Amino acid sequence: MAEKPTEDTYVAELISVINQVGSSIGFNAEFNWKSPSGKPDIKLFYKGKPIAILEVKRPEIPLSDPKLNQQALHYADWYKKNLDMSFYGLHNMRYLKLFRYAIRRKQQRTMLDYVGKRREPWVPVSDFPFQIMPWVNSIEDYKQISVNRQAVQNLEQFLLQFKEILEGKTLDLSREVIETIKRYVMDGARKGLGRLENAYKTNLAIRQIFENWVKERGLEKPRNDNELRRLLELMLKEQLYTFSMKVLFYIVLQSIDTEMATKLKENLVNIGPSDPEIFKKVFDSLFEYAIQRMGDFEEVFGTNTTDKLPFVEPSLPSVKELIFYTNQIRWSEINIDIIGRIFEGLIYGERRHLLGQHYTDTKIVDLILSATLDEPGLLLDPACGSGTFLVRALNY
Repeated sequence: MAEKPTEDTYVAELISVINQVGSSIGFNAEFNWKSPSGKPDIKLFYKGKPIAILEVKRPEIPLSDPKLNQQALHYADWYKKNLDMSFYGLHNMRYLKLFRYAIRRKQQRTMLDYVGKRREPWVPVSDFPFQIMPWVNSIEDYKQISVNRQAVQNLEQFLLQFKEILEGKTLDLSREVIETIKRYVMDGARKGLGRLENAYKTNLAIRQIFENWVKERGLEKPRNDNELRRLLELMLKEQLYTFSMKVLFYIVLQSIDTEMATKLKENLVNIGPSDPEIFKKVFDSLFEYAIQRMGDFEEVFGTNTTDKLPFVEPSLPSVKELIFYTNQIRWSEINIDIIGRIFEGLIYGERRHLLGQHYTDTKIVDLILSATLDEPGLLLDPACGSGTFLVRALNY
C-alpha cells in the first residue's frame, strides 16, 4: 500500500522540477535537512550559490494567515543568522510568497502606518504572491507540479522573475492580480448564464429582480431572446463583480483586524459544498458582521438589487477560487495606492458606462494636488471612489 503524501513528498517532487526547468537559467535546488522546524525545506541555488530557503505548507493554509507569517519571519531570522540567507519563501502549493531581508530606506504608505504596527526587516519582494498551482485542493495533488504543463510554466515564470529580482529589478504584479480577479468573475458569469436563464423562465421572483434591475439602470426592456440573454449576462456579471468587491474589501479589513480574520477563517470551512443558499447565507452574515465590527461601511456591505439575486451553482467554483486567491494576500503590507488601483482596475467597461464611473490616473491626481495644495488644510472629495485623491493628498 502506497504511503500517504506529505509536505516532504511534494518537496521532493518540486526539487526535481526546479532542477529540470531552472538549470538553463542558473537555478538548482536540494533538500535542506537542517531547519528550525525539524522538517526539510528547499535550498535554492543561483549560479551555484545558495540564495533562498523555501518552506512548503499544505494548500488549505492561506499565505495571509498571521500565525503562519509570524512563524515564517522567525524561521527566516534563523536562516539569516545561521546560513546568511537573504531570501525566504512560503509556498502552499497554490502560491509562493518570497521575502527579502532588507530594511526599507524609502517607506511606502501601507495600512500598517495607520494602525501603528511595527515593521519587520523581512519584506515581500512583490506586493502579491506568485501563482504556481492555484487550482490544487490538497496534498494529494502533489504530482501536478511535474505533470501539469501550466504548473511547470508557472514555476519557470517564478524563477525568471526571481532572476530579475536578483539583477536589481522591481516587480509590479498588480496588473496580474486585476486580470486574475477579472477572469474569475467573467468565468463565473459565463458558466452560470445558462442556469440563470432557466431560472428567469421558471421563477417569478427572478423575473421581478431582473425587471427592477433593468428599470434602475435605465435600460430598454429586451425585445427578443438574444437581448434577454445579453442583459441577463450583464446582470450576472454585476452580481459577481459587486460580491467580489465586498469580499475583497472584507479581506483588506481583516488583514488588520484579528476578530474579522477569525470570523472569515471559521466561515470558509462552511463553503465547501456547492450549495448556493448556504454560500449566500455565510457571506451575508460575514458582511453584516463587518458592519457591526467596524461601525461603518454600510454603503459597501449593504444590499442592492443584484445582491437579492440568488447565486447559481455553476458560478460558485469560480467565485470560491476568487475568495481563496484574494485571501492569500497580506493586504496590510501593500501600498495604499496599489490597493486603490486594484479596486479601480476591477471595474469592467459596461459597469463604468452604466454607473458613469471614471477614475483619474494617479499622475493627473498628483499634478492637480501640486497645483492646489499650497499648505496642509481641509480637502473635500465628495465622489472619492477608491480614495485616490485623498490618499495621494495625505502622502503629498
